[in-house]
Amino acid sequence: SRIAGDDLRGIRVHRGRLEADTRRGRVVLLTLGDRQEREALCTMMRETLAPWLAAGRRWSVEGEPLAVAGWKESRESGPPALVAGPAWLGARLEPGPGTLTRRIRVGPLRWEREWRPLELTLSRERDSDGDELWVLRAEDANGRDRLHSSLEDPAPAYALGEWLERHTGVSVRETWGPLGERRSA
Repeated sequence: SRIAGDDLRGIRVHRGRLEADTRRGRVVLLTLGDRQEREALCTMMRETLAPWLAAGRRWSVEGEPLAVAGWKESRESGPPALVAGPAWLGARLEPGPGTLTRRIRVGPLRWEREWRPLELTLSRERDSDGDELWVLRAEDANGRDRLHSSLEDPAPAYALGEWLERHTGVSVRETWGPLGERRSA
């Protein structure tokens, strides 16, 4: 089986298999070897295929409403926003130039957090069970908070990150080396 470079979205170890994420779905590349060998091959393939992976990183569809990672684009008039859940029990992300505000409502209770100046980071980590976890965070001088995490699948975190990039003007900084090793950028 062949995968065109333009179709390639990512390479990962998932449930003990080396897989490629493509525009059409997942493709199992390898099941042989131990986990350490598959992870080493995964790292080598990511480095070798970096030009295709970087060029093909369009997880969301331009011009289409974002409906990913539990968030949906607000249909209200005014500035763009993402909402999750009903109005009385949910959250709202409101991007601005170099800023992001998150509003959470649970009945009459409300919380608000603003990141100014905003930094966005995407990291690849391991959860407590050893599974691959993709985490998108918002950061500023007052700390960092998780906006989204997705188990085994980078697509939702990338899509949310790309939407935020478009509407805040802040680039998502990817902060990983080999799986589980954070690096500073």
